[in-house]
Amino acid sequence: MDNAWEELLSEHVQEPLQKDATSTAAIFCSPNRSSLQQVDKLFFCDTPSMDPCQSNFELLKFRSLVYKDSISKTGQVKSSRDLDVYFLYTPFPGSTLDIIENIISARKNSVSNSFELQWHFVLDWAETDHRQWLNYLHSYFQELKERNLFPPSEKCATIWCINTDSIYSLLKSSTLWHTHHIDFIQQSLRVFCLFENCSLIYASLSKEDDKQFYRDLFRDAYENTPLPIEMASFTKLVIPHRSDTRELIKTLDEDFHIPANLDAAFFEKYKEVLPLGGYACDIASPTSDSISPNIHDLLDEQYQLSKIYSKLSKSKV
Repeated sequence: MDNAWEELLSEHVQEPLQKDATSTAAIFCSPNRSSLQQVDKLFFCDTPSMDPCQSNFELLKFRSLVYKDSISKTGQVKSSRDLDVYFLYTPFPGSTLDIIENIISARKNSVSNSFELQWHFVLDWAETDHRQWLNYLHSYFQELKERNLFPPSEKCATIWCINTDSIYSLLKSSTLWHTHHIDFIQQSLRVFCLFENCSLIYASLSKEDDKQFYRDLFRDAYENTPLPIEMASFTKLVIPHRSDTRELIKTLDEDFHIPANLDAAFFEKYKEVLPLGGYACDIASPTSDSISPNIHDLLDEQYQLSKIYSKLSKSKV
């Protein structure tokens, strides 16, 4: 097992960058593997300059990029930046974080210049787990804070809600879902982002123009360029951190209750209001300990076994 870990870490530790370069790690987390595959295809595979995608992965996928000196929108020359991208399949609170924690630690030690860490959480309107979204986010944010994996930067996290065109299909195909449910989800996510100081993006991926818009957004976030505010449609939202207010959130529904803090009642209320559906087994709420404490070891073991199996399969060819 130790050899497997050493091999994994060696794959993700690189030589120190040139003196004027900045190193950034962007980590995309989602409870749905297919959602991560779509994000990978959107940002890194639909442009000719990027390597072809290999979409199949179990718990972790990695790609390394270098953006050379570029000209910003204001005409300023930006120095080259090194970008490590990790796609982390996170089906349960805390799962697979042991893997990324060791990789980040090793990456920091290999960087001679500044190192930035950006977290991206991917939720998917095309999936059926809407009732679990807040508990999923809360659980991971708490876990990251306990592990000191949230950097002090004010712009360290972005929540992406992709495939927002599925909202129309959801309203048309179900008698349980209504527009007030859609508004309630948006308001709840905005409250979460307000308290946790992160950005919220609703992404419709049906048109090529939209795809390019979101690629530009990711590039802006990666280069620490201020994001534009977009609130024209409930399928296309860009709400940067510190741009939202309680008053703006209430414009969707003035009766929506904004709590004094993100307490357990807030998360329970979210699940109560939305129609039943999603996972066969709910993700644990902040006050529940129903998740097995051995889930981390189980996923860790599965990951290492998959690496060993892959090596054995290749040796037999």
